[in-house]
Amino acid sequence: MDEGGAGGVDYGFLVTGSVVTNNPLAFARANVNTRLVMGGQEEAIVPLPGTRAQIPPATAYRSTWVVSSLNSLRYHGLFERYLGELREHRDEILSCVAGTWLPVARSHYRACDALGLSDAQIMEIVRGPGAQVRRAWYARLIAAAEQANENPWAMLAQLERNWRRGVTGSAVAVFRLGPKEARVEYVACELFRFPYYCEATRVVLLSLVERFGAGSVRTLRQRATDEAHYQLHWV
Repeated sequence: MDEGGAGGVDYGFLVTGSVVTNNPLAFARANVNTRLVMGGQEEAIVPLPGTRAQIPPATAYRSTWVVSSLNSLRYHGLFERYLGELREHRDEILSCVAGTWLPVARSHYRACDALGLSDAQIMEIVRGPGAQVRRAWYARLIAAAEQANENPWAMLAQLERNWRRGVTGSAVAVFRLGPKEARVEYVACELFRFPYYCEATRVVLLSLVERFGAGSVRTLRQRATDEAHYQLHWV
């Protein structure tokens, strides 16, 4: 954790430099169903399956993610630059087909991160015409969102199940911060070491939230390099 305040530890989540909460109890991250946060309570809609020490790290990922990503890179004219950055496991990544397990996905996302794309470019890659395979992967979540009408909680409750379809190991938790505000927490996944992957995940969450109208997703400060935390809000 970063040092902050008057010589002490800043326990709050930081969002682009501004404090969301500086309550030490909110940063404790105990594996309980209800925690104090921002003067109120944080309720676990989908709790972590155990303590962080008990959660196995991610070891393999569905190749569908990489296939979709490669399609998007080609569509946006970034594939040749990507090849210049792909220095490990080239054959496994470039020959992969959708529907298998890929232990070497880290090399793909490291190469994507090395492209140094802006947030706007990453959003276009995730949402653009080249991402049909990715949209098919999230079809169940999209269907849950459509069935939920004006209640995003039913859709958010499916995040962990959808994650387990695509990753061996790691975990996802969902916490209610308020009637129209949630925090989503990804734990023990090495891909979150890369800003590219963190931003791509934020865009996916934003796309889901926006199915219920205007919304926003902000990236919160990570507790560890293999974690990511997002604050979701909708109106």
